[in-house]
Amino acid sequence: MNLAHLFLIAVTLTVASRTDGFVSPKGFVTPKLLDKITFQSTPQSFFNLWVRNYSSAIQPKTHTETQAETLTQTQIIENKIERELDSWLLRNSILVSPDQEKIIERMPDRPVLISLKAWVYLRHGLNGEEVLKKLPANNKLKPLLADTVAMAHAKRGEINAALQTYQNHLKPFLEINHDAVGLSQFYLKVARLYYQAGQFDLAQSFYERVPTGATQYLKAREERIWTLLKRNDLSHLRGELKTLTSPLFDGHFAPEIYLVRAVANLLFCFYEDLETDFHNFTVSNNRWAVLIDSALRASIPPFPFEPDLFTKLAQKAVEKLNEEQKKSPLDLSKEISLAQTQLRKEILRQWRNQKIILGEAIRKMRFVKLEYMSQMKQLSLKKSIKPDLVASGGTIVPSRPFQLKKDQIIFPLEEQIWADEYFKMHAAAQAICRTTR
Repeated sequence: MNLAHLFLIAVTLTVASRTDGFVSPKGFVTPKLLDKITFQSTPQSFFNLWVRNYSSAIQPKTHTETQAETLTQTQIIENKIERELDSWLLRNSILVSPDQEKIIERMPDRPVLISLKAWVYLRHGLNGEEVLKKLPANNKLKPLLADTVAMAHAKRGEINAALQTYQNHLKPFLEINHDAVGLSQFYLKVARLYYQAGQFDLAQSFYERVPTGATQYLKAREERIWTLLKRNDLSHLRGELKTLTSPLFDGHFAPEIYLVRAVANLLFCFYEDLETDFHNFTVSNNRWAVLIDSALRASIPPFPFEPDLFTKLAQKAVEKLNEEQKKSPLDLSKEISLAQTQLRKEILRQWRNQKIILGEAIRKMRFVKLEYMSQMKQLSLKKSIKPDLVASGGTIVPSRPFQLKKDQIIFPLEEQIWADEYFKMHAAAQAICRTTR
């Protein structure tokens, strides 16, 4: 008798119409159904019966002997699948309905059930923190749930708690499994947390740990530029900017590349390059703005260019369910519909996130343009060259910082700067700018 047989013997169900002929008059599963559902070939059907069986076993109306037998058989199954449940959930992208979530949350904290709870809590923020602590160090759901909990802490400004989560739960898993790809992601996540905390030295050191061949390398190099700017590390800044003009960035959604170049070129008063940055920023991001806008308006939104984990899992769930429906005697139409809805939500979430990122880059670039126009105005009024600035080499701190509320834009200069005036001003500006050429 195989694993599915042991489990399904204990199941009493009111089965959907597609199971006609598979259930006896008393509601027990017949051998005909036992031959159709297995742990490997029909995973979603197996999962649905498992959860429903557990729910039936704990109902007060269940006969005591039947209840005891059902729980015993369920525990036998749990012991057999415990070692592979985490991999099985990920491999088959098992769909959990809201009703099933409620049942799983009430389950006791036995080892195999902890994996089920971890799977449920991947999208529940800090609610998964206690489950995370109970997961074995090598459980494949450990890094995913650690990410969820750490990001929930970070959103609340609890940077130390987020770092502690990664240190205690993510890093040990990566070390046990010798996961080089995961380690690169770990460095990038920690660098971002340190940057958010204002610890720019530490942020830079973790950005620099991402190896050249890693998929996160380009993103790490792009974000590292901001730490150089924050640290006023001008000796490395100009050289790093050349990396951002590499063709490797072509086709990638990275709206802040030309923004950070513009900030640095404004710092060095390389106004010719700054104008190029403005142009490239507009051309590159206009294409992305059109793509994002059309995707959000589409009745069937296109798949993101760089789908994240949750989008991939949602896509896999749809594919697996459609494939399983051809083999399973159970009606999975509700699961398929729910999976399609979830996939659409995940796709739209990514496009909306990209819209927010692009909008923030545009807002920041407006400030760069405002500072640029202010410098041009100062030069036109011949007020920018001061002996103390020439002697000291200048400063990156604006003489009159912007006093802005969020998303508020102030235009201090409305004059048009003509080409001949621009070149005269550029010549005068060299006396107060950092020089690295």
